[in-house]
Amino acid sequence: MNFQGKRILLTIFFLLILAGGIIWINKDIYHFESIHLIGRSFSEEEAFSGLYRLAAQETLKKGIYHIEYIVDHPSPEEHYVLLEGDDIIAEGEFDGNPIQLIIDKPSQQITAGIFFGGTNKDFYVSEINYYSDHVLTRDSFLYHLSLSACLCLLIFWLIFRLVFPEQFQRTAGKILTPERGRLLIFFLVFTILICIPYYRPEYVKGDDSTYHMARIEGLKATLEKGIFPPRIYLFYLNGYGYPGGIFYPDIMLYFPAILRLLGFNFILTYKIFIFALNFLDIVSIYFCVSRITGKRIPGITASILYGLNAYRLIDVFYRGAVGELQAFIFIPLIILGLFYIFSGKTKRWWILAMGCTGLVLSHLISCILCAIMMTIFFLINIRKIIHSREIFSALLKTVLISAALCAYFILPLAEQMLTNKVISSHTYSGGIPLFALLANRVIWDIPVRPYIGYPLLFGCFVFLFPQTQPNGFRKTILYTALFALFGFFCATSLFPWKLLPWLNIHIQFPWRFFIPAVPLLIVAETLTFQNRFSDRDQKIFLAVLSAFCILSVIPIYQSAFTRWMESRGYVMENNRTGSNMYLPIGFEPDFIDKNRDTVLSSDPEFETVSHKRGNLSFSFEFTVKDKHVDFEIPLLYYTGYQAELTTGSGSQILDTSCSANGLIKVSIDDTYEGSITARYQKTIAQHVGDIITLSAIVFCLAYVLIIKRRINK
Repeated sequence: MNFQGKRILLTIFFLLILAGGIIWINKDIYHFESIHLIGRSFSEEEAFSGLYRLAAQETLKKGIYHIEYIVDHPSPEEHYVLLEGDDIIAEGEFDGNPIQLIIDKPSQQITAGIFFGGTNKDFYVSEINYYSDHVLTRDSFLYHLSLSACLCLLIFWLIFRLVFPEQFQRTAGKILTPERGRLLIFFLVFTILICIPYYRPEYVKGDDSTYHMARIEGLKATLEKGIFPPRIYLFYLNGYGYPGGIFYPDIMLYFPAILRLLGFNFILTYKIFIFALNFLDIVSIYFCVSRITGKRIPGITASILYGLNAYRLIDVFYRGAVGELQAFIFIPLIILGLFYIFSGKTKRWWILAMGCTGLVLSHLISCILCAIMMTIFFLINIRKIIHSREIFSALLKTVLISAALCAYFILPLAEQMLTNKVISSHTYSGGIPLFALLANRVIWDIPVRPYIGYPLLFGCFVFLFPQTQPNGFRKTILYTALFALFGFFCATSLFPWKLLPWLNIHIQFPWRFFIPAVPLLIVAETLTFQNRFSDRDQKIFLAVLSAFCILSVIPIYQSAFTRWMESRGYVMENNRTGSNMYLPIGFEPDFIDKNRDTVLSSDPEFETVSHKRGNLSFSFEFTVKDKHVDFEIPLLYYTGYQAELTTGSGSQILDTSCSANGLIKVSIDDTYEGSITARYQKTIAQHVGDIITLSAIVFCLAYVLIIKRRINK
C-alpha cells in the first residue's frame, strides 16, 4: 500500500474513533437528575401535623419527569405533595413507586413536600430525587457540546500530527518541538499522578475548598447576569451580595467560572481547576530553573521537588488553599525575573512584571510576604540599583506596568478599605515549633502544623558535595538559600511575632512564609545540584530523588484518602461565607434567614405595598406616618450603592450609609408614600481603575507587536 493509501486509512480510523467517541459522550445528553438530601425526622415533639416543604424549589423544563421519595415507615396519614407556588399540582400516598410528573409549560418551578399526619413519630424522609431521560437542559447541552468539541480538537490534532507530518512540521513544528512534546507529556503524566485522590466521584474536602467553590459559583452567577467585571457577587447570601471581586482577586477564577457556564457541575469544575493549578505550578518552576541553568534536568528536578512538596500538597488536599496554589505559579517567575535583571539581562524585565502582576491578582497574603522579601533584597542591593541605569529602569518599568495592570483591582480595594468597615482577620497564632519543620506527618488538629517534607530538608545536603563544574550562579544560590532560611525562620516560634502582632493578624498564620520559602529553597538546591554532579550522575540522582519524594508523601496521600466528602446530592450553600470575612461590621448571616426580603423601618406603622429583588438591586413601595423615617434595605452595604426615591412629584437621589445591621440605610423626610430603589453602580475609583488597566493591556499588546516586527526585520 502506498503512502497516500495509508493516509486515507489512518484518517478513516481516527474519524471512526471520533464518531464513536461523540456517540459515547452524548449517550446521556437527555438525562436529567437532581438529588435533594433531606434527612428529616418527624420524631421531634414539635413536628405537628400539616404541610412541610422539604426540597428546594426546582425549575423543570417541559418534559416527563419521575420524582422519587425515599422514606421510612410511612403511614396512610402521610402523603407526598408537589406544589407550584402555593398551588398543589399533585399529591398521593407513598406506595414505593416513582411519581410521574408531566410539565407542559416551557418551565415550571416545583417544590416537593409532604403532608404529615402528626402521630407517626417513626416517619423519616431521606431523599427527594428528580429524574428524566427525555429532557434537554441548557447545562446538559453545553456540557456535552464542550466535551464533543474537545474530542474533535484532539482527533483533528492527531490527524494533523500523524497523517500530515510535513505540514505539521512547517506550521507548528517550531512551537511544539519533539523535546517540548516530551516535556508536555511528562508534565501531564506527573500532574495526573499528583491528583490521584480526585479521580473518585467524591472530592477531597479542604478547609477552604467550599469557600473557593462558592467564589467560583458567585463569579459564574454574576457573569451569567451580564455584570462585568463582577465585584459584588450575586450567588452569596440569598441575593444580599458579597464583595468577592473587591477584596479577593479572582482573575484566575474566570476559567472555572466559564466551565460552570458551560454546564460542568461545581464538583467536577473544582477538580479540573485544581488539576490545572498543579500543572501550572510544576511548569512554572521548570521554566524558572531551566531558563537560569539552560538545562532540562535541573528544571525537571525542580518540578518533582515542587510538585511533591509536602506543604504544597497540604495546600491541595488539606487546606483547599486555591489562592496559595495560584501564588505558587507566579513566585518562580518573580525569582527568574530578578535573576535576569540583576545578571545584566534587563530587557527581560517583563518576566518580573508578569510574576508580580499575577501574584497580586492571585493571593494578597502571598503578595505581602513576597513584598517583604523583595524589599529586603532591594535594600541589600540599593547601591547597585542606584548606580545601574538599566537595573533601575527595568525595576521602574516593572512597577509601573504591574501597577497599571492591577489598577482595576487595587483602586476599588483601596476605596472600600478607606470608606467601609468590614470584618477582617483577627487570627493571632504565632509561629510553629522549630521541630515541626522536621515532621513527616500531617497534624491537622488545632493548632495546625504544616511542614515542608524530608526531600526539601535532605536536599540541603547537596550544598556539602564538592563542586565539579564552574559555578556561575553563586550569588543566586546564596540569595535564594538565605531568603528561604529567613522564610522558614519567620514561620517558627523563634521569630518574635509578639512584637509584630499586626503583621501576624494580616497574614493569619506565620507558617505562610513557606509560600515563598519553598520555591526559593528548591531553586537554590537545583542550581547547586547542577554544579555538583555530572550529566550522568544528575540522571541517577533524579531517579533516586523521585523515589524518595514519592515515599515521603505517602502519609499525605493516605490521610487525603480519608478526607473524601460525598458529592452525590451535595448542594452549595449560598447563605454562608466561611468566617464572615469582608462582611460589613454588625452583620450576622443568620439575620438573612430571619429577615429575607423584609425592609426594616423606624416607623412602627410602616407598610410595604410591594417589593422586588433584582441583580444587585432592591425596590419597594411604601406608606409611612412619621415625618422622618429611616429604612434598612435588605442588601449588604458597600461603597457604590445608590438609592433613588420616586414619588408622584418626581424622583431624587438619597444618601446611603451602613446601618447597624450592615445593610443599606436611607432616610426620607416629609414623604409619606412612594417607592425606593437601591442598586449597585460603578464608582469613580472603579471606572478609573478599569481605564488604567485597559490602557495598560493595549500598551502591552502594542509593545509586543512592535518588538516582534523588529525581530522579523
